Parts: sequence; C-alpha cells; structure tokens
Amino acid sequence: MSRKADVAALAAVAVVVALAFADVLFFGKAFYARDIIRGFYPSFAALRSVVRDGAFPFWNPYFSGGQPLAANPAYAAFYPVPWLAFASDGYQAIAVITVLHYLMAAAGMFCLLRSLRLHPLAASFGAISFALGGTLMSLNNLLTVLYAMSWMPWLAFFTRRYFRERRRADFAMAALVLGLILLIGEQSMILQCGALVAVYAIYRRRNARAIVPAAALCAVALLVGLAQIVPALDHQRDSKRATAMTYADATIWSLPAARPLELLDPAVFSNFEPDAIYYWVAEHPSKLPWLFSIYPGLLASALIVAGLVRRIRGCVFVSAVSIVSYLVAIGRHGPIYPLLYKFGLRSLRYPEKFILTAIFVLTVFAAMAADEFLREARFRRTTFIVSVVLAAFAAAVLAFASSPLFGRVWGPNSDIAQIEIEAYAGAMTALVTAIGLMLILALRNRLRLCLGLLALFVLADLGSRVRTVAPRIDASLYSPPPLGQALAAGPQPVRIFNDASWELFARPAPMVQADQGWRTRNALLPEAQALWGIESALEADLANTDLAPSVEYGSLFFNARRLGHRDAVQRLLALAGVTHLILVRDISSADDPVRVLRFPAMRYYFADQLLPSARISAPNASRTAAFIDWPFAPAPGRVLRVAEHGNAIDIDVESAGSAALIMSITRHKYWRATIDGAPASLYAANVAFQGLTIPRGRHHVSLRYRNPLIVICGIVSLLTVAALLVIAVGGGLRSKESPSLSPH
Repeated sequence: MSRKADVAALAAVAVVVALAFADVLFFGKAFYARDIIRGFYPSFAALRSVVRDGAFPFWNPYFSGGQPLAANPAYAAFYPVPWLAFASDGYQAIAVITVLHYLMAAAGMFCLLRSLRLHPLAASFGAISFALGGTLMSLNNLLTVLYAMSWMPWLAFFTRRYFRERRRADFAMAALVLGLILLIGEQSMILQCGALVAVYAIYRRRNARAIVPAAALCAVALLVGLAQIVPALDHQRDSKRATAMTYADATIWSLPAARPLELLDPAVFSNFEPDAIYYWVAEHPSKLPWLFSIYPGLLASALIVAGLVRRIRGCVFVSAVSIVSYLVAIGRHGPIYPLLYKFGLRSLRYPEKFILTAIFVLTVFAAMAADEFLREARFRRTTFIVSVVLAAFAAAVLAFASSPLFGRVWGPNSDIAQIEIEAYAGAMTALVTAIGLMLILALRNRLRLCLGLLALFVLADLGSRVRTVAPRIDASLYSPPPLGQALAAGPQPVRIFNDASWELFARPAPMVQADQGWRTRNALLPEAQALWGIESALEADLANTDLAPSVEYGSLFFNARRLGHRDAVQRLLALAGVTHLILVRDISSADDPVRVLRFPAMRYYFADQLLPSARISAPNASRTAAFIDWPFAPAPGRVLRVAEHGNAIDIDVESAGSAALIMSITRHKYWRATIDGAPASLYAANVAFQGLTIPRGRHHVSLRYRNPLIVICGIVSLLTVAALLVIAVGGGLRSKESPSLSPH
C-alpha cells in the first residue's frame, strides 16, 4: 500500500472520530458526567487560574483551605498537552483537549496496526473501535486515565519497533511516551504500561535477558517523569495516603467476575440513555461501575472470538495478558489483588482499572482478526458462525430480561421497575444489532458488499452509543450559577463551607445523571466552586490527597458536628477562614437547591488568647483565640493589609509587643516566612493552619510556598527530554539517509 493510501485512511479515521464529538466542538454541548464537573474540570480550572495569575503552580488556594498542587498527581500539572488550554477561558478549551486525546488514540492505534502489516481497512477498523469503543468513551469522565491510555498505542508502536530494529530513535521515542505517562501520574496506568513493555520484550526475544533493555527504557522514562513522581511520593507521605487504605476502600470498585460477558452483549448488565445510566450489578454506592462500558462493538467481539478459535498470530500472547489483566481487575472477587494487598501494595485503588490492558490488547487482536477476515474465506465463515452464536446469546439475554427471574436476581431495588424496562429495551436493541451483523456476514462471499455494510454497521453500532456512554449536556452548565455570581460580586476573598453537600451526597444516587450535573453547579458542590474562582474548606476529600493536618482538622470538625457541639462547630468554621455557609434550601430541586449564609471569618488575625492545641474543641474559648503547642501571653496586633498572589502572601501588620499572627492557610513543610526580609519560624496553629510571632512595631510579613523537589526533579526531566529529542531527531535523520533493510 502507498503512503497516500495510509494518509487517506488515517484522515478518514480522524474525520469519523471528530464527527463523534461534533456536538461538543461546534454545537454548544458539554461533557459533564461523574468526575468531570466535580473533579477534573475544577482541578484544571484551579491549575489554569494559578498559572494565569503569573505563578508556578506549587500551591492550590481553592481546595480545603489550600493544598499542594503540582506535587499532587491528580492535577497532572506537568503533562504538557492540557497547557494548550491555559490561554482560553471556560470549559470549551479543556473539552477540545479531551477530544484531541481521542484523535491521538485513534492515530496511534492506526500507526501501530499498520506497523503490524495489517491492511489499511483493518487498521482503520481497529483505530475506530479503540477510540469510539465503550472503554475509551467511559474514560471521558476519568481524564487522567484517558490521557494515559491515549498514549498506549504510541508506546506499543515505538517499543515494538525498538525491539525489532534496535534503533536508538525508537528507544528515545518509547522512553518519551512512557515518560509522558509518568508525568500524567495515574498510578495504575504507569504500572500497566511498564508491565506491558517488559512482558512484550520477553515475548518478542523469547529470552528473559530482554528484561534488561526493557528496564533501561523504563529507567530513562522515569527520568522524564521525575518531575511528577518524586514530588508525588513526597506528597503521599504528607497526605491522607500516608496511612494504608482499608481493604474495603481499596477494592470498592472491583470488576464483577461475569462482566466480560459485556464484550459480547452490551445489555447484559446495563443500559444507557442520553441523560441516565442504568446499571443493575452495581456494588458501589454511586450505583455506577468504574468503567461505564467495556463493549468494543459487536464486530470486534465476533472477530476476537473467531481469532481465538482459529488461533491466529498473537492469540497466545493476547490470551495470557488478558487473563492476568482480568484476574487483577476482579479485585476482591479473585486471588491476585488480596495477595497484593496482603504483601503491602495498599495505595492502589479500584482494581477495575486493570482491565484496561486486556481491552487494549484485545482491540489490537480484533484488528488482526479483521485482517484475516479480509484475506481468508475460511476465517470469514468462522466469523459468521460466531455471529450466529452471539445472536443466540443476545436472545437469551432478552429472554432473561423479560422474565420474572430478572427482578428476583437483581432485586430488591427501589428502581427495579424502571431497571426492568431499561433492561428489556437494551436487550432488544442488542438482539437487533446481533441479527443485523449475522445477516451482513451471511453475504460474506460478496466481499465488497459485505465490507461496505460492515463499515456502516460499525459506525452505527459504536456511534449510537457515543452520546450515552459519554453523555452530553447544554454548555450553559459551565456558566456561573446565580449563587456563584453573587459571591463573586461581594467582598473578597470568599471561602465557603458547603454544608448542603453532605446532605445531598447522603441521598441515594440518582439514575438521571443530568439532574446531578445541574445540582452540582447550582449548589456549588465541591469541587465545582473552583470553576468560578471560589475557595472552599472542609469538603470531602474523595481522592484522599489532602494534607494530614487538613484531615485531622476535618475529623475534629465532623466529630463536633456529629456530637452536636454547636460552639465548637462555629469556632472550627471560623478558624478555617470560612466566609459563607452553603445550606440546603430544597433537597429535591436541581435548579435552586441551596441558600447562602454570611459567616464571620478569621482568615488572618491576631490571637487574643493562646491555648493548648488539645483544647481546640473545648467549649467557652474566645472566638479570636488560637490553639498552639507552646502557648504564651500574646500582645494585641492589627492586620493592616493582605495581598495573596499564587504561592505568595504579603501581610502588613502592626503589633504592640510579642503577638501571634494566625493565618488560616493550610500548613506544610515548604512554606517559608520572613518578617521585614529576615527569616522567621512558622509554627502549627489551630491544628491545620499556621502562626507567626510578630515583634513590636509595624512589619511586612511575606509567606512563600516553593517545593524544592519539583525544581530539582524538573531540571532532570527537562534535560532528559532534551537529550531524548536530540537522539530521536538525529536517529530519524540517519534512518532516512540509510534506510533499514527491515520491511517496516
């Protein structure tokens, strides 16, 4: 095939993938499901805001009274692709970055499959199945995982070329790609990608010594990712994750053992509507799986089964990798994850993530089977027989969904009546789809007609699910809500405590996801408030990455709240610098669920009384008291001016003597203070925050936050990237001058 044919095929793939997101790119729709509005978009908004304020993103002032930013891998602050969105306001820029990763994933898969000598049609099929399949669509609301997985085909492409041809340029590019995955910082994807490199090296060379170049590749990639990895490990020691997660928390999202049946029929366990997700084997309180769907498309499933039956090339490798991936992914339902937890690997959450490796290699295998389908009549016949079996399986699923047995198996459930309706509708659609595939494959001897119909079938099968597995909503969701506008118009800075969030989150999770999106926006539920530049305190730390002092302070607050100690609750809110309380107005409303109450905050103040830290929850203390480890009798003082700017805080103060300036900014070891330019010692105050002793007179206090590990490791990463780019470019030029004898 000519290069022009490859370019044309790749362009066609890109057009198909882009059209799947045309409503987001051009017609005013937005992604919103689950963690998008509550986690990833607010985190990006915080990162963008700090950078556009002219500061390096060491510190995030928007969450939990202030927390480290760049050191926390949840932000993927060092991953360069989202930087393209820094210059633009609103959600649209990050939505475009999201779509860009689907295009990157499709292009990478196409290049990988063509390097395997697959026909451009087979490579195009594999690329579209990967980019628009249920798994990558599910990652639409898990952005750091999507970022990492979109690079997986590129990692496989360069790694395979390196072990075939031993070119330094391919080694450099593979290390760069793996380094990017390390910079993204998604722990499970780092482990899966590193393991896949090592396993492929051994498989390719049929020799355990192949682990040496694989280890070298991973080591160089680690140097690329050092800017994120070392600070992240350091941050972990200082955060809630320093203590091991409980087994129940670590395994709460384990893949149900029967879930792979979804590869054959998308309606076995779930059905999707544009604004609602129905999933009837949920073990998580959210009633959702970690991956909304793992359905790759029915043609891909039929080809995978046919390829395994006919034992085409790669079947042993794919089977072995998929089985191991599955055994880890089923978590508490299987033997491997309990052993990993027992032997100390306790920082990994959600075993279901590990099915991603199986999905990746199975998609590659489906494309290889598609190539066999194009070349061999016997393989086409096997695929037809498999399609008949799949149609029979879909009929069995429909029969089960239509029977009283369905309600008895999946009940009792308050939503069981609606679930039964949705299960029937989904099973009927799946059966029609399976019959359609079977009828098309019956025309396999008229190959051109069959291929044309199969192309339309794949587009219809996958395209019909794009907007349900990755649901859309009107883009006005990301315009400032009335409450946000009111807070922005008032005195600054604003720091809210969202009391309503605890009541709203305690309600049963709604099947209708759109209502949850609007409620999150209009109630400023954490962390959505950061989208509009509003700070928060004492919110739920869903990622378990808050600093340990914040966790301790939160425990004190919620214990006082649970015990009904009103005085302690009021004091702890004030000491956290809270300026507004968000309270429930109408728990059933998505449009106007909350009301706001002004609260007397003390973000920067001079303590009139210093008491031992242990007494912070005791009754009858002064509202302007402070709680420290070594109390003294403080002199009075005044805060004259405060200026906050990224990682910097400047305060002008006046003191009548040795006074205690208390700052409701979360304490951490990398904060440094000066008084009139001279270094001064910060100390813990009010458990989570910090204090500074001010001598008599007028003074200028400066606080600066700077993580030296990021600086040192960042330099190493930049130098490594520069060296690898030189090797990659130099190696590429030499290969053009002296072409390889390899057919690749």
